[in-house]
Amino acid sequence: MATQKAIADLFDVDKTSVSRHLKNVFEIGELDEKVVCAEIAHTTQHDAIEGKSQNKAVKYYNLDAIISVGNRVNFQKSTKFRIWTTNV
Repeated sequence: MATQKAIADLFDVDKTSVSRHLKNVFEIGELDEKVVCAEIAHTTQHDAIEGKSQNKAVKYYNLDAIISVGNRVNFQKSTKFRIWTTNV
């Protein structure tokens, strides 16, 4: 599982590209967001208030979503990634 930022780093693209492609994948019904995405709460130190923490929901996408985005943004890296995951 990976965040949009991690997917962008994996395929050497901007996070906005990943976001746009995921939106399209879900809109055309290629993948179901409820199936390939999980929101996980992260607790971090509050930046403005000392001693306070804050929760932020972060979306993580599964392998199907990662490969789907990769096929759209960088086919060569996506193919190498798919081969690597198959071997692992």
